[in-house]
Amino acid sequence: MDVDLESVEIVFAQKLASGEPATRRRALNTLRDWITQQSKVKAFDMADMTRLTQGLHYVLWMQDKMLLQEELSDNICSFFMNFETDQERQLFVKCSFTSLAKSWHNIDKWRVDKFLLHLRKLIFQLFKHLASIKWKKALRDQYFAAIKESIFTNSTHVSDGLKFHFCSLFLDELDKAGGLSKKQVSNILQFFVDIIKEKSISDYLFNTILKECFETILHSLSEDFAAKENGEEIPAGLEFDYKAIGKMLFDVGKHPDVKSARRKELYKMVKLFDIAAKGKDPLAFEAPEAAIYLAAEDIEKAADELIKQEEENREERQLHRTTRKKRSAATLVGEDIELEKKDFKTPKTKAELKIDELKNKVKKPMKKKPKKSLTPKKIENTEATSKVTKSITKKTPTRRSTRRK
Repeated sequence: MDVDLESVEIVFAQKLASGEPATRRRALNTLRDWITQQSKVKAFDMADMTRLTQGLHYVLWMQDKMLLQEELSDNICSFFMNFETDQERQLFVKCSFTSLAKSWHNIDKWRVDKFLLHLRKLIFQLFKHLASIKWKKALRDQYFAAIKESIFTNSTHVSDGLKFHFCSLFLDELDKAGGLSKKQVSNILQFFVDIIKEKSISDYLFNTILKECFETILHSLSEDFAAKENGEEIPAGLEFDYKAIGKMLFDVGKHPDVKSARRKELYKMVKLFDIAAKGKDPLAFEAPEAAIYLAAEDIEKAADELIKQEEENREERQLHRTTRKKRSAATLVGEDIELEKKDFKTPKTKAELKIDELKNKVKKPMKKKPKKSLTPKKIENTEATSKVTKSITKKTPTRRSTRRK
């Protein structure tokens, strides 16, 4: 197998790199036939598949015309079905994604769109094949394992941008493929649940998976509720078991190795899925309840007071403008006339008038309280004390009177 591929790869490389579109098209058709024949004779191994997918990757790299880029991407992805066994198809998926991951950092702005499109077509081709075999669990798990080893690996060489784009495409292409029950969809989403369990993934990837995969499900349900309220037809799509999805996320959140910040986000998502499981709109806006109830009369009264206050403020501003004009006119003419102070006095605001009113109240003298009348007992005591004092004065003569005697 190695000898056959090495002997023909130079010829294919020359033809596929030709500047003539017709030559490249014939080379692709010839390569397709050759892959079909060789796959029947002997299965492609990892080294053979790596060389094949790398060559196809650079064929797409060299294609500059937009319409031809899409056609070429379709042709490359269709090679998936030319392999004889599912093991070879898994290798083709893994090596194709690995080639994308290796060159992702080097893709410039002129080529990025066609490779984003190519990734979408690869994912759809894979899901289309899985739908044709009714999403058999054993084969499905093998294909998703190939995706994890090529894109969602712990290696730092794989860009988070590629992972983000894969997550953003996942549900769309899954919906296009169709043929899934609620339980199968939940089992497929377990792929992302296993990824966010890992402590080594970045916060960017964690938040991306929550937003692009799980939050998108809630947004889709909320849009269905809105369409139902407006009397619009609800489009057919994937069906989800919201309770099962919420339980999967809850199991991740309760794990002791999960960071506290991530646990908080997971539990928020779990609450939303619980609301969805009850048949309610998880993203519905609930208006806050008023702390104080106001009657219609109170509202009208407050509105009238506000209008009245605005009119008073407008009059104050107008008066202030007129006084400023008088001042400026007096200074420009240069007249040596002493104008009355009241013409130039800046009008006081309502707050200042209120302060003056309070000051006047403080300045007013306080009224003296009348003295309380003495009780009868106190009067008797005072009379007794006065009698005693008189008797004492009579008995004790003064020093002056004794000297005279």
